Amino acid sequence: MKSFFFYVHKELGGTENIWKIGKGMTPYSVVRARQKFLWNKFCLDYLYFGNPKHIDRLEDKVKQLLYFNSAKYLKGGSCQTEIFQINIIDLLVTIDEQIAINKWQIKRLELDKPYSASNSGTCPLKIPGEKVSHEYLCNLAEETFGQDPDHANFYFFLKSYDL
Repeated sequence: MKSFFFYVHKELGGTENIWKIGKGMTPYSVVRARQKFLWNKFCLDYLYFGNPKHIDRLEDKVKQLLYFNSAKYLKGGSCQTEIFQINIIDLLVTIDEQIAINKWQIKRLELDKPYSASNSGTCPLKIPGEKVSHEYLCNLAEETFGQDPDHANFYFFLKSYDL
């Protein structure tokens, strides 16, 4: 399944200046997957919406740029490359700069409070249930950003070879 959302949240153990990044199809599915392991309410602190290919590229680029801040580098072993020891402002600047530099179809969502919905019924973004969310989010991405430029370039490439 495609991931339309990129998120940033505090490390589950609550350690200061440790942040986790990732991507998911819907923000409520990300929250639900983590909430079942926690006593306290789980929240996504920052949320981005965008073209799934660009979301994939953003995650890869942030992991590459911040590798020396990653748990994998700093702690070794089986630690994840998606967990970083970094000031949140520096992390957000890195993310926002990459979106701008690469002209990715991604935007940060302005949240009144951290995102904590664990199902479509309580989702403040009004994303429908998972059975129809993929089509809904595809349409929303196209309405928000226009046609995927990669798709348009591929179509032009194919048309140039019509016989």
